[in-house]
Amino acid sequence: MKKIRCRDLGSSCRFEAKAKSLEQLVPLMEDHARFKHDLKFLSLEIEDLIRERAQSVGESQKEKE
Repeated sequence: MKKIRCRDLGSSCRFEAKAKSLEQLVPLMEDHARFKHDLKFLSLEIEDLIRERAQSVGESQKEKE
């Protein structure tokens, strides 16, 4: 499981997205940015930041192996 907050990307927004993978996390952040921050799309730089700053949560040792 991965998570990221808008704050992790430099915003004061308190939104937090959680998904099973990074591939699922980016579209969640894209939807949030579109509807709450009026952005048409996420730049490649922001997508890279999401991938770099996303945190793993709730993973057991078995899931990591």
